[in-house]
Amino acid sequence: MLAVVLVNPAARGGSPTDAVEVVRSRVGAKGINRVVTITPASAAEAERELAALLPETALVVVVGGDGTVNIAVNVLAGTRIPLGIVPTGSGNDFASAFGIAELDTHAAAEVIAAGVTRAVDLASVTRPDGTVRKFASVFASGFDSLVNDRANNIRWPRGHMRYNVAIAIEFFLLKRVRYTASWTAEDGSTGTTDSTLLMATVANSPTYGGGVPISPNSDPTDGALVLIMVKPAGRVRLVRLLSRVFKSKHLTDPLFTSRRISEVTLDTADTRGYADGDPITSFPTTIAVDPGALTLIVPASFGGAATDSAARGVPAPATLE
Repeated sequence: MLAVVLVNPAARGGSPTDAVEVVRSRVGAKGINRVVTITPASAAEAERELAALLPETALVVVVGGDGTVNIAVNVLAGTRIPLGIVPTGSGNDFASAFGIAELDTHAAAEVIAAGVTRAVDLASVTRPDGTVRKFASVFASGFDSLVNDRANNIRWPRGHMRYNVAIAIEFFLLKRVRYTASWTAEDGSTGTTDSTLLMATVANSPTYGGGVPISPNSDPTDGALVLIMVKPAGRVRLVRLLSRVFKSKHLTDPLFTSRRISEVTLDTADTRGYADGDPITSFPTTIAVDPGALTLIVPASFGGAATDSAARGVPAPATLE
């Protein structure tokens, strides 16, 4: 049996060698007799290498953050090959939704060795050229994607603090974005809007940007996404909104609207879309939920939504054999 360890060489703490060795020592307990490490020069190269190994692969482990997880989910979606995460990125938002982000290397490796799995949702992004990409955590556009653009070009400070710096800079620039949007709600009803917004975001899990709780009620096991739209306002008013976002108290703010959806089409000429912290598409784009598309290794204590999963025909938590 083969395990593939996908490593982000730029993950926090420098060399990932120690993390890889810890993973190697623990996965052997599950009958894995060969471990291949992929340290990619690019996301495209990593996806090609991982896809080529799939016929032999029983387990994939990511040592990195949301960007590295995104590489893995775009290959693993629909395969039922389990994904384990050792959270070493500057942003570990998808891992955070399952209680993994706070684990150190040894604790994360123990979770992987225990092998408790759950089927979880992804989201599919259909780009203008018709190609499709998956994401695991949050799709961002408008203010959000401008912050990501800025944060990705900041070399200091590292970690989540660079997002705070980027937020401050973009807040003072405060670009407004014209959107058209049409969506299908979770209950099958539809809606449209044509308006100027500060941002439009689609969440599969609660946080982005290294822990910002933009959609605190999102659950990546419930078969739905959350569409978030924020109206423009003056800086003083937006400061109050931002402070409420960091405290997860923004859901009732009149500038902020959120709705549970199965699909949305967004169009704008004023921004681009990010997902899992990296640029993913221009516009127009359609984003749809892909229920139960990923088999994720989770801590045994993770409660999740087993009842909801079973109702949708998605396997309940299982143990990796």
